Amino acid sequence: MKKLYSLVAALAITGTTTAQINVFNGVDFEDWATFESSLNSFGIKSYATQGVGLGYNNTNSLNINTSGASGNDYVFTSKAAAALPTSIEKITLMVKGSSAKSLSFNLYKTTLDSKGRQEYYVFNLADFGDSNVTLESSGSNQYTGTINTNGEWREITLKIDNLADINLTDTSKDIFALKIGKGAKYNLNIDDIKIYDKKMNVYDLAGNKLKNLVKNTVVDTQLLFGTDADIKIYNVNGQLVKSAKVNNSEALNLSSLPKGVYIVSGEVNGEKVSQKIIKK
Repeated sequence: MKKLYSLVAALAITGTTTAQINVFNGVDFEDWATFESSLNSFGIKSYATQGVGLGYNNTNSLNINTSGASGNDYVFTSKAAAALPTSIEKITLMVKGSSAKSLSFNLYKTTLDSKGRQEYYVFNLADFGDSNVTLESSGSNQYTGTINTNGEWREITLKIDNLADINLTDTSKDIFALKIGKGAKYNLNIDDIKIYDKKMNVYDLAGNKLKNLVKNTVVDTQLLFGTDADIKIYNVNGQLVKSAKVNNSEALNLSSLPKGVYIVSGEVNGEKVSQKIIKK
């Protein structure tokens, strides 16, 4: 995956209007140091490490592996980034594995409680594994339920379109936290944490726009596009394997390409963007 990350970084630096914006950054867990740099002063628990090759479609993941935490732990808490969209629809993440208790997520507000602590919305997962799930905010952190995805990747969606005062602009304050329940075994991989704005553009938690070029990131034969663009497709070695002029809602046949990870690069609304896809 090192070659893939280098390619993506190069595309990001040379192809966007704002130089500091990377296309895949931090919370896809490909670059662990970048992920760690986005965390608050408490960092990350020692049992949570980079799962090299354990991520979605054999990329890297956040691997949580513990026989039992001593408390209801904050595994990590990330700070808001400068480029986050100001109007957001949902947050999604991919999960694979099993645990004897469930997960809880915090989404932080701009407001403070009576003790000067940052307030937050809570999303509790409960039993999970047979299918994808959408969560709405609830009262307090709970870890009731178990997780078993039976070796499959499942998607969790946090519904946030009706929530006010989410911290999207203050980079000195927190935005997102992942928690686990105490005294329980966890063996989970987590990957691809993304924010969707209300125009259905997609961002990672570092605020980098991820998807306004293609509609489907996992491809069998047809790659669907969400805009008119001149596109180029690169393999993980940085070699150009296909180029085309496409229209909105048009499908491009990729049946001639081998299975694997590719980068699609194109210009959208005057801005050059790149996106990772998986060819099955």
